[in-house]
Amino acid sequence: MLSKQQLIGTVAVALLVVTAGCSAAVTDSGAPDPEQIADKIQERTDEIDSVRGEKVTTIERDGETNKTVTRFVQRPPNESWSEVVSADTGYQSAGDRVVRSDGRIVSYDASENNYTVLETDFAAGPGQMISAEAIERTLNQSNVSFEGTDTVAGRDVYVVSLDSDSEAGTSNTTLKVDQEYWYPLEYTTTSQFGDTETTMTMTHRNVTFNEPVADDRFSFDPPEGATLERTSSVGSEEFDSVERLDAATGFDVPAPSVPDGYSFESANTFSTDGNTSASVVYTNDTDARLRYSVSPATDAGMDGETVTVGSTEVTVSEFGSSTRVAWTCGDTQYALTGELDREQLLGLVESVDC
Repeated sequence: MLSKQQLIGTVAVALLVVTAGCSAAVTDSGAPDPEQIADKIQERTDEIDSVRGEKVTTIERDGETNKTVTRFVQRPPNESWSEVVSADTGYQSAGDRVVRSDGRIVSYDASENNYTVLETDFAAGPGQMISAEAIERTLNQSNVSFEGTDTVAGRDVYVVSLDSDSEAGTSNTTLKVDQEYWYPLEYTTTSQFGDTETTMTMTHRNVTFNEPVADDRFSFDPPEGATLERTSSVGSEEFDSVERLDAATGFDVPAPSVPDGYSFESANTFSTDGNTSASVVYTNDTDARLRYSVSPATDAGMDGETVTVGSTEVTVSEFGSSTRVAWTCGDTQYALTGELDREQLLGLVESVDC
């Protein structure tokens, strides 16, 4: 399934391919200029004051099909409301709601008649998810082609195909974006990993843009008898070096010896209910990513295969085309995740001086 950033990247590619007068977004060599494409996408999504509609999500895997129908309202950049109309999955049911506004996300479980509250400083919405980095990664890692036009929910759309192939598996995505607002109205992703094929389709049955939305749509009034299950908080902070990240945490963040060709891209701390973890991302010239994570150790076990590196027990897990190695040293847990083979990742473990 495409992540939100991958979707935005694909929309940017669609803009490049099909929008007239887009020569300003192309370099002299004919290659797309991600930053200029992102700016053009931003111009379109800035015209969205609200979106409302109904969408159907279908997942097919191992001969089983699950479908969820959801009503939603969005008011960019960070207000949204959604309610499940029907679902045949085990983790959602009719009446489930998610309401977001002013850094607060409320999730209501209709079957249990309880709700949770999450306080967060993370931004959301179309305008917040456009980045030149995401667009560039999409362009470099996939074969993208324009497939023509179509109609979804009575609106004209552009059709874009995106294919990727790695040692771990293959995936194909067909994305249909609104011609006026560049909002994704339908996408179908088929992924093949090993012997398992999964197809996920999301499509709008109806959608309207820029209709007035009452402010109280984004407030949550608990149904009669509903109980508050828990309240939690999540926050983040960005740093421009590993050294500044290390100085801001209550634990050491020793830098690993990254493979040749990789360099620092970003560093962040993430706080959940007062517990802080750190994350550093390295990239190379093909936009391959290596993520290094450090957090206080917990009692929770780690899933995967256990191997020994020197005197350290390391857990190895695979997720699609990515491999993750994780280990604990004293009171701190470390992890390295990337599209490197396991031996390369395991070789980096000893470079972390814990």
